[in-house]
Amino acid sequence: MVSAEKLNLLEVQALSSSSRKQLYMITYQDRHFEVSKPVVDLVELLKNNNSLEEVSHVFSSKNGREYSCERIEGLIDTYINPIFDGEQQETNSYIWLRREFISGKTLRPLTNVLSAFFKPFVAFCITAAVIAAQGYFFLFTGTEAVAVESFGLGTFFLVGAPFFLSVIFHELGHASACRYYGVQHGHIGVGLYLHFPVFYADVSNVWKLNRKERIVVDFAGIYFQLIFLVLVILLYGITQDANLKYVVYAINLSFLFDLNPFFRFDGYWVFTDLLGVANLRKRTYEVIAYCSKKIRGKKVSEKPYLFQINRREKYAFMMYVVISNLFFGYYILYRMPLFLYHFVATIPGDFALLIEGMNTGEAFPFEVLGTILMQLVFIMLTLYILYRVGSRIYKYAVAKAS
Repeated sequence: MVSAEKLNLLEVQALSSSSRKQLYMITYQDRHFEVSKPVVDLVELLKNNNSLEEVSHVFSSKNGREYSCERIEGLIDTYINPIFDGEQQETNSYIWLRREFISGKTLRPLTNVLSAFFKPFVAFCITAAVIAAQGYFFLFTGTEAVAVESFGLGTFFLVGAPFFLSVIFHELGHASACRYYGVQHGHIGVGLYLHFPVFYADVSNVWKLNRKERIVVDFAGIYFQLIFLVLVILLYGITQDANLKYVVYAINLSFLFDLNPFFRFDGYWVFTDLLGVANLRKRTYEVIAYCSKKIRGKKVSEKPYLFQINRREKYAFMMYVVISNLFFGYYILYRMPLFLYHFVATIPGDFALLIEGMNTGEAFPFEVLGTILMQLVFIMLTLYILYRVGSRIYKYAVAKAS
């Protein structure tokens, strides 16, 4: 049985969700576990140093049916021990190759100041400034200075530097929103998600907030990036530097990417909290597995989480399940093979252009080299993803066969 000393390290609180039954969250060493009321009751009984017989008696009385000591031990093994077993296991994160970029300790003085941007009056003024700046830019400035053929290597770095700063400011937004609502944030880091190198903010304590507050934290990154965008547009209005136009367009396009509800960017977390369904991707797979078993006439041991949530969220979740799987089917079965085909078809010609440019003695063809390098990086990331996915499928198949 787990010691009371260890159990006292568990932090338990109600979880804001769309479930018809009240769910709870157990926090241990910056990791969070969604549990039901009976599990919370069991934890509290074990914390009080009760004997297994006493736990069995009280737990049975609370739940209105008999739980033997052996069954209590089974519940502990199923629901409580895995919380502590994870101490020696690598965190199963959707972001691979994670590295800390700015520590939480370094960020806290800054986020303490920036949290003021979430005060209602300040947020109203900033929103008005964003609307005015975006309106000015798109209605009263032309697009003649923005052309793909004029985008060289020098322009790439001049645009990339401020865009990089806007991404860091984006992550500061998530962390600052946590400070505003009184929960601690962690570091800002960098890692790899699918094909994409990404920055992220460790805001895992956001689960301590209610759904509306979590949605504010979800949108906070884009909100801060819009603040940065106002400054860029103001600077463009003063200097009329065409490079700043690229920055404005790049940041605005990044919002469309961030709001995609299928990849695990801001839009995914917004949808998670709107639905009130934690582990949205996992819950989606549960529905697919359930439907697959029902179609094949196999026994279903447990109904998916879908059947536990309120009607409005249930219908929205069902739509999400269908659309998200169509999206990933399109992405994996069409877009990725199309890219691989395009790579194989064009890479010999790109290398020929590179060699020809080097042999002619003219200016080095940096644009061609950049294209080749970008495609090679993308291919390497694709192969890495296939390796990771293949490894998981293999381990799952071995586990099922044993």
